[in-house]
Amino acid sequence: MLISSNKFAESLNALMGQSATLFLVDRNEFSKVGDNPEYPVANIAAEKTTFEKSFEGLLFLITKGSRPEDISIVRQIFYPEAYIGEEIDFENIDIDTLPDDFDFDKQPLYFNDPATVSEIADLLSSIEPGNIIALFDHTELNEHDIEPGQVWTDDEREGVTFNAQHMATELLSLKAIYEKAKEQGAYIVSHVD
Repeated sequence: MLISSNKFAESLNALMGQSATLFLVDRNEFSKVGDNPEYPVANIAAEKTTFEKSFEGLLFLITKGSRPEDISIVRQIFYPEAYIGEEIDFENIDIDTLPDDFDFDKQPLYFNDPATVSEIADLLSSIEPGNIIALFDHTELNEHDIEPGQVWTDDEREGVTFNAQHMATELLSLKAIYEKAKEQGAYIVSHVD
């Protein structure tokens, strides 16, 4: 098992990614993954929660409201540092020397272990939807070009997304999966695409 920082993947996914799926995986089931990042995690996940095009905004707001000493753990909500497999070092790769069948989509499996899940769940438990609503500033999100970019709005009509209420609802989903994983001593596997 290789464990390392996920900074480049985080940057790449922020550019390419539009959704993040968090899979809750039981300890015993997680052992089936072993050293195979291509194992079909969806088949062993007890449940999953997908954040369609909203996770970067939610992460921005949680970060904005966090203490500086909590920023590292906040980043791991969607971008865990631990992984199984190999990261592709796109910054230092020579495209001209790659074989024709090189798989650019191949990614390691990023996960938070039960101790990290517990730490994240504890942090999230202190954040209420009202906190997110108070921190939400659509102009700021658009000025910072937070993914998916230039869609953030103060329009709170029913059915409108990328607004304060949408982010508050996403927070509740995020808190729920992390709290459940903490209660079960489970892993959270994160897939951003």
